[in-house]
Amino acid sequence: MKSFIDITGASGATYRFQRIHDPAKAPATAGNFVFARFTGHDDEVVCCGSAASLERSVALWGANIEQGETQGIFVRLNVARAARVREHDDIVERHRPELVVVDDDKPA
Repeated sequence: MKSFIDITGASGATYRFQRIHDPAKAPATAGNFVFARFTGHDDEVVCCGSAASLERSVALWGANIEQGETQGIFVRLNVARAARVREHDDIVERHRPELVVVDDDKPA
């Protein structure tokens, strides 16, 4: 199982995400997250999110995504809201994931 994935945005920028091996230990800090499905040599972004607390990604994982369809929650710490939004929008523009989440106004 991959511990890191690199996701390229529409701008051509590449963002490195780290897998959360134990969802109960998701960081409480702000950042971006993706749920990924591995299809051959490429990673398919199933969900792309931005949150004031990455703990929220775990609740979303359980509530909205069939865990068998994806191989994990991957996070990227981004405390600055402007950076989170910019990176989130760049990834969404390129990958058009099934689920898009922006949860920056509700800290856990």
